[in-house]
Formats: sequence, structure tokens, C-alpha cells
Amino acid sequence: MSTERKRSIMAEVRYMAYHKGGVPQTVSADTPAEIAEKEGFSIDDNQVAIFVGGKSATPTTRLRDGQVVSFQKARQESGC
Repeated sequence: MSTERKRSIMAEVRYMAYHKGGVPQTVSADTPAEIAEKEGFSIDDNQVAIFVGGKSATPTTRLRDGQVVSFQKARQESGC
């Protein structure tokens, strides 16, 4: 019997995105970027802030089962 560990299946997480009206949804994904791709919204324009478990995250942050991912409008500084 091989002791080599097979790659685990994707994490099942809950996410909320302003793109989708902020309604919580469940999805299986490895990263926030994968959620955006699967759900059909963009996070590439620097206008989206990503949070995982309430902490700032990047599009490539690795997700674990049960985590909550939030996509929010990034705060913009006023240019007075």
C-alpha cells in the first residue's frame, strides 16, 4: 500500500460577493480566484478586496473547508 497522499478534493467554503448581492453561497474551490472564475465575476481590477475568515487575503490564498470568503468593494481614497 502506498503512503503517498493523494491530492485532496477542493475545499467547500461559503462566500459572499457584492457582485452577487451579498447573498451567502456555498462553493467548492481551492482559492478566491477560483471562486470568482466559477461564479463569473472579475477580481482583477483592483476594486475588489478579498477576505478569508475576516482577514485580508489574495486571489491565490489557499482555502480550507468551512472558511468564509468575502469579496467587497475596495475602499478608494478621495483625491482632493
